Amino acid sequence: MREIKFRGKSEKDFTPLFNIKKGDWVYGGILWIDYTKIYIVRYLSRFEDPLLIKVDPETVGQFIGLKDKDNTEIYEGDVVVDVETEAKNRWGIVSADPDMWTEDIFIYGNKNAFCYKGFLELVVRERIVVVGNIFDNPEWLRED
Repeated sequence: MREIKFRGKSEKDFTPLFNIKKGDWVYGGILWIDYTKIYIVRYLSRFEDPLLIKVDPETVGQFIGLKDKDNTEIYEGDVVVDVETEAKNRWGIVSADPDMWTEDIFIYGNKNAFCYKGFLELVVRERIVVVGNIFDNPEWLRED
């Protein structure tokens, strides 16, 4: 069964109890309220109430259920590269936007981007590596 979880950047500090600072990535379930208030839900134990961490809605991304060759989870908004590609400036951004999908394409990018129909095959063959994300590295969004 596929694990369904999300990540987002915290909008405020949750220290010292939880050691979460504003802008830190938090992971867990999700609670949407009117598309303007989004919380990542973390269960600390099955005997306690969940921790609701308000996150920046622009940074929320879902785990796509795959890991890269280094065993890093791949989320929407991650920037990935094909490690066997010789060309420079070949990268893609993971998207779950169905308008950007063609069959099984999961990535898009600049004019030199690789948009493989066989993205899943590349993951299985351990050719994909997460090199950043568009939230920590907005320069990936520039058109070159």
